Amino acid sequence: MNYDSEAKSVARRVEDILNSAGIFFRIFHRGKSYNSLRKKIDSNPGKYGAQKKIQDIIGIRICLYFSDDIRLAKDLVCGKFNYSAECSSIDIPEKTEFGPTRYNLIFQIPDEINRSMVIPEEVSPMIDRTFELQIRTILSEGWHEVEHDLRYKFPDDWINNDMASRAFNGVFAGLETSEWTMLKILDDQAHLNYKNRNWSAMIRSKFRLRFSDHTLDQVLINWLDSSPEDAKKLFRESREKVISYILSVGNIPITMNNLIYIHNIRSIKNADVLNATPKYLKRLIDSRTA
Repeated sequence: MNYDSEAKSVARRVEDILNSAGIFFRIFHRGKSYNSLRKKIDSNPGKYGAQKKIQDIIGIRICLYFSDDIRLAKDLVCGKFNYSAECSSIDIPEKTEFGPTRYNLIFQIPDEINRSMVIPEEVSPMIDRTFELQIRTILSEGWHEVEHDLRYKFPDDWINNDMASRAFNGVFAGLETSEWTMLKILDDQAHLNYKNRNWSAMIRSKFRLRFSDHTLDQVLINWLDSSPEDAKKLFRESREKVISYILSVGNIPITMNNLIYIHNIRSIKNADVLNATPKYLKRLIDSRTA
């Protein structure tokens, strides 16, 4: 007996939530087997019961391409599932330290999925009907896996060898620095393409979204080519605000055209671009502001 099918159902829901924002990520899931549960309980006699229960019968892991999407991903999932803040753990290193940012979040398993789970009576009192969601970045994922399997699980191996632990954390510091460098490279790329009036390339590097369509309508190209001030406003637009606005409207395909049409409605209100804006998009935005 295992709970892989239920884990897959939860993962699919999380995936749909993140896809609605257009961010880049990979998602993994696993459901514990009965044997795994039994082993965890038997190896810690008396640990699990009325006061403390196993909360990760389902485990979901989100690996984000960009570190500045961590908070966004957390807020999106917390807004759709029943979040248990008191059971969750968010460890953020001090500003003067390098170390992993750990998001281990606990949520109630949705009722319709929970009802399909048959948990044997002998282990049921030790099981919480919750799932654990971990949020990491792609670059940190490999480090976390090695650290978990060879240091976290075997702390005694590292006793009296502080230098080895510091060096191991130094590997993570290099990865974190690489993440910052990658964002800076993409920002520089966006600025170069803005200067060269390569609007599609600018939008790709600036907003870093999984666009379903990378083409730009000719009316938008003409507008940006002929309106330097408006093009500058698009370049300076907040990525976070654009994503938040798209999510607040809902059911909008993540395309370059739609991003610019929405930006124009919010900030510029150019008449030619408004006239070219698809009617369905206008209706969705009008319904939001009504």
